[in-house]
Amino acid sequence: MTARTATAEKREILAQLRAAVSQLEGRGAALEARDGESGPARGWTFGIPALDDHLGGGLARDGLHEWGLGSGGSSGGQGGPGHGAALAGVVAGLLQRLPDGADAAGLTRARARGVLWILSGTVVAEHGRPYGPGLLQAGLDPGDLLFVTVRRPADVAWAAEEGLKAGRALKAVVGVGAPLPFAASRRLSLAAGEAGLPCLWLAMEGRLGGSSAAQTRWRVASAPGLADPHAPRAPGRPVWDLELVRARDAPPTRFRVVWDDETGGFALAAALAAGAAATGAEAAVPAAAGQRRTGRRAA
Repeated sequence: MTARTATAEKREILAQLRAAVSQLEGRGAALEARDGESGPARGWTFGIPALDDHLGGGLARDGLHEWGLGSGGSSGGQGGPGHGAALAGVVAGLLQRLPDGADAAGLTRARARGVLWILSGTVVAEHGRPYGPGLLQAGLDPGDLLFVTVRRPADVAWAAEEGLKAGRALKAVVGVGAPLPFAASRRLSLAAGEAGLPCLWLAMEGRLGGSSAAQTRWRVASAPGLADPHAPRAPGRPVWDLELVRARDAPPTRFRVVWDDETGGFALAAALAAGAAATGAEAAVPAAAGQRRTGRRAA
């Protein structure tokens, strides 16, 4: 590829980014001063107290968070299709929990709900785009996602950086590609900090490794589903192994989590399973008592 062709492609990408941001700004998104002092940089939580406390209050809303595919679980091996779906599920849940219009710099982005999602043509061909109904189930409106597809995988990080710079109407930027080289992670981390927006990098190709400027690095893998006590043969709820590989202010850890529709957040799979089992047992006791009473009446 010639330098002239690469420059033309980047101009095309910039045009897509500007059109996407202009579309959001046309919906009325704007920057407004928030009354009072600046808000904390953290506060983007999973909804699991043990995990949020481990992170010092949650994820930073003005930094880079890198996510990769784990190993083990129920889908077979590292990078299997089940792990890709698990990664998308976790990220969709997190984006749903990111407050609309809130940034880390004490500013309110009024009605800023858009998430800029940047992929390469290679990723789209191999993994497809996020599944709309699945995102909606996690509470994330597919209509708030702005997809930008670039031809060269190397341009995804560059487009994400440009999106952060122009992100007045955005609440987050997502890039999907291979694990980031350190220089690219450094640029994205700085751009996220200056914009007061989170950048999520989904490493769908290859394993996380080497050094990174990301504030947190994670691996996600699918795990055996959580059975429904009222429908044992049903697929049940998806369960994910969530591994914190590295964080600036916290040691590595691992949690097995599930999305809880009732609370709109994540929950520990073991705790939710215990609660479901207790509910099933409580429902079984009256039924058994009724059978005994029926038996006595029949006698």
